[in-house]
Amino acid sequence: MGSRATVHSNINRIIHASLTDKDTGHVWQIQESVYSGSPRAGRIEINSDENEVNVFYSYTNSKDNNKRLVIHDNECDVYNYDLKWDNLLPGVNKLLTNLILLLGPSVLDRFSGFDWANGNDEIIRGTLMHSVSTDLDHNLNQMNGIQQPSQIVFTGHNPDTLAEGEGETLILDIYLQSQTEQELDKLVQVTPGFGCPVYLNEDVAFPELNTLKIHFIAAEKENYDNPITSEFHADETHQILRQIFNVPYEFQSEVLIDYSLGAGYRISSVGSCITLPFVYGATGIDESGSLSIAKLLWLPKTLKYLGEIIFEHRSGYRVHVWESTETNRVINDITYDKVVTTQYLSSSYKNDIFNGYSLVAASIKAYSKDGKGSYYLSYSSHRDYYDSNSDLPESTYQEALQSVNCFQYQEERLNLKFHLTCKGSDGCIKKSQNSVYEMRELFRSSLLGQLEMSFIRVADIDFKFQKEVIEADVTFLKLQKFLVNKLINHVLPHDFYTEEPKSISILHETVTDDVEECLRYHSSFIPYGATANAKNISKTSNRSYCSIYTDPYKKLNRLGREKPLSDLHDHILNYFGHITFNMNLDEKAKAVTFQVTDVIAQNGVEEQTEPFHFLYRDDQFDTIDGVYTVRIPGINRFDLFILRPKRYEGMRCIDLDGIADRKKSNI
Repeated sequence: MGSRATVHSNINRIIHASLTDKDTGHVWQIQESVYSGSPRAGRIEINSDENEVNVFYSYTNSKDNNKRLVIHDNECDVYNYDLKWDNLLPGVNKLLTNLILLLGPSVLDRFSGFDWANGNDEIIRGTLMHSVSTDLDHNLNQMNGIQQPSQIVFTGHNPDTLAEGEGETLILDIYLQSQTEQELDKLVQVTPGFGCPVYLNEDVAFPELNTLKIHFIAAEKENYDNPITSEFHADETHQILRQIFNVPYEFQSEVLIDYSLGAGYRISSVGSCITLPFVYGATGIDESGSLSIAKLLWLPKTLKYLGEIIFEHRSGYRVHVWESTETNRVINDITYDKVVTTQYLSSSYKNDIFNGYSLVAASIKAYSKDGKGSYYLSYSSHRDYYDSNSDLPESTYQEALQSVNCFQYQEERLNLKFHLTCKGSDGCIKKSQNSVYEMRELFRSSLLGQLEMSFIRVADIDFKFQKEVIEADVTFLKLQKFLVNKLINHVLPHDFYTEEPKSISILHETVTDDVEECLRYHSSFIPYGATANAKNISKTSNRSYCSIYTDPYKKLNRLGREKPLSDLHDHILNYFGHITFNMNLDEKAKAVTFQVTDVIAQNGVEEQTEPFHFLYRDDQFDTIDGVYTVRIPGINRFDLFILRPKRYEGMRCIDLDGIADRKKSNI
């Protein structure tokens, strides 16, 4: 062993070295980062012509130093030591070589308390070095030792091997040892994203999710695509989510999803709305087809604590890391052999989402196996959170989770006046004026619960407090945006087939005028459960035409219970006696019961009309003298003009009123 000094190793170091097998000439380049605190921890990066391996360790005393986590080829394996390591590193077939590589260049820290015999001086890498030697035998459990040797030569066998035949001769050349002030305890943690069977730190439970509604802004990047920034508002109780997309160089768009119905709306930046069906794997959806805040945040059922690291996406930012590994998981209709989900949280004084932690980032890495059984990365998605909270004002959530802009026509809205009375408290109507917002939410919840109605259909509730009654003006929205009254056949996934009638086992047969009527009829008595997968039904080339509808999230019965606006008033009259709620008006008094006593249809509602570009977006302009022209009735000449709002055939527009007849112009 060539050496310059012998001291105790109690500082953070980065060691650069190489290990050479003298017999074969095989060389491994090694860099080891050593954290000398408690627990002692390190990372050994090993590179050869054939393989690249990262080895991680952490222990509080020498007796605990019997475990390594080894990351290679997109896998993370645990190696255990008992006289020898229970696994060989990739590309290594000799036990002593395997031992030294897994111990790393910091093995020199273990050479303490031995009797050293002087050897001959040798020139190593151009420098005259003094040499000493000793018999290590099984004594490699030391914590301190020689700090600055230049070269260590190991000759012999692995400790569990009988010393028969020729042993191995390994040359460990140590090129550089540098002290560092870096937080190596954060930098030598296991690399996230590979999914280890165990981790080296003391287990820390993932914090409990504290909320059923959330707002956050995040940038998401799938594979090698450009990141997309989105804003989310979600309410698990009412099963509503709104996502606003901001895609670079494209118009902003929004998606509003009603998970209770399995339907949604895509809202463009110009206000147009398109009804969307549910798709498998929709944002935040759980196994039952319901909105889950945990699913929205990519939280698996079990997460293991990896440790505290410096977050690579934000320089110098400390985060706590948890990971989950799943096998044969389906993402976007594709099954992957291994999926690793990583959660990054920072310590925080806030407790609204997690106690003592805030969202920082999350990632999903999905791996498939090739023909040789090796993992390769098939899919990745990373999300950075820039703002997250659950304590927004309720009015903000209400505004965000409504679809009012999708319903501009009068026939798409229904206004009903509810009469509310209260008993059991003197002056309860007057007192309730101090709790308007609480009353609105309690009334809305009772209304939706008794009528089995989607949250998204109640657009607004306004109270007028009279002497003996509270008038609640409620605006209900049509169930969907389609001009024809269709819903179910646009929401349930379906495919078109040509089948032999005898190939389908008929449970019940009904003759109807159209598909919607058929589905709505059957929704009232089809058992509560998912239908068979249509992919299992074989297609034929020249048989009867049919549509196969599936109900993957058990929404058919729920869809059938939604009432159209034309039936809603009569439907409510059968239930208004059951629409009640309790509210505390005084801290010391018991809750007061409010009850609906009458429901009156409102007339004379102001007409809501569509802007011009909605009504005529598919029309073409007239061409006059090669100029695309819009003709306005009664106006054909102007020079100077003024603007005067005017309505033509239900269309909002601006009329250019001519005040001088000097020159013919087309408008």
